Amino acid sequence: MQQFACVILAAGKGKRMKSQNTKVLHSLCGKPMLFYVLKLSKKIKTCKTVLVVGKQRETVMDKFKEWNVSFVHQDRTLGTGDAVLRTKEILKSVHADVIVLAGDTPLLKEKTIEKMMKLHSSNHSDITLLSTFLEEPEGYGRILRKGNKVVGIVEEKDATEKERSIKEINAGVYIFNKDKLFHYLKEIKPDNIQKEYYLTDVVRLIQKEYGDIQVVKTDDWKETIGINDRWTLSQVSKIIEERIIKELMKDGVTFVSPDATSIDYGVKIGKDTVIKPFVLITGETVIGENCTIYSHSSIHNAIIGKNVEINENCLISRAHITDNTIIPAYSIIRDEKKKK
Repeated sequence: MQQFACVILAAGKGKRMKSQNTKVLHSLCGKPMLFYVLKLSKKIKTCKTVLVVGKQRETVMDKFKEWNVSFVHQDRTLGTGDAVLRTKEILKSVHADVIVLAGDTPLLKEKTIEKMMKLHSSNHSDITLLSTFLEEPEGYGRILRKGNKVVGIVEEKDATEKERSIKEINAGVYIFNKDKLFHYLKEIKPDNIQKEYYLTDVVRLIQKEYGDIQVVKTDDWKETIGINDRWTLSQVSKIIEERIIKELMKDGVTFVSPDATSIDYGVKIGKDTVIKPFVLITGETVIGENCTIYSHSSIHNAIIGKNVEINENCLISRAHITDNTIIPAYSIIRDEKKKK
């Protein structure tokens, strides 16, 4: 069975976030956006995961030190090609092809990457790409084709007016034959407006040598969204929240108005519990079965037993509510001793 290593690019400065914090540590439903990409790497069972870090690398490394990942430092942001090339030594003894993911694309689905892995293995491909179609593809690299054959990828800043009209975009997700990847990375040049080493230039070089290039198109364009600013961060957060709530509802939880509920990743709720509109549930909260949480209540890092009724406008923080308890409206219950 073919093995795959994973390289996650997380060294970008994220200038458009207008933040002192590195982009990949910005929160989505209570977790850093990079958490979701690392979780995906773990789900697809890669044999090794390498995280390329840059700004605030010590903070990022400390945050994910228990994830069984290797770290590589990109001290100068010279582009995606340079970032991947820096993993060459750490992957030298790894007999696997290389999946490349971006640390700011947290919506990618396991089944999509598995589909790419299967296609890549069955065709013994040099490169397998992920693409999708956007009516408004501004900001994304475009897939260049001659007939059905992929001949390259052009970044928007370097694209001609005709190329910018192409609707098929590069999702920034790749699987490379490892030997071909590092061979051609040594040949790419920063001959572009940004004076960076583009990983996408490897596609052109392999095509020039008649290498095998496969493309997987995803019908769900949302999973390819890359986060570059706070507006996109908020939109992606809504999508993740929707996925969380959908899974909980499949398991027997009722959300009276899912769009009017805020919930963090990792919250656990028992079946037959009813969540009314405008409820906020955060942290590592656990709610038992057959509870009712009324509107405008906030629950943070709390354990709620079975058959509990929490009435309107309550604040429950770092507290343990026992079974069969009724909490009156406007109650504030918090365990100050458990504050971190």
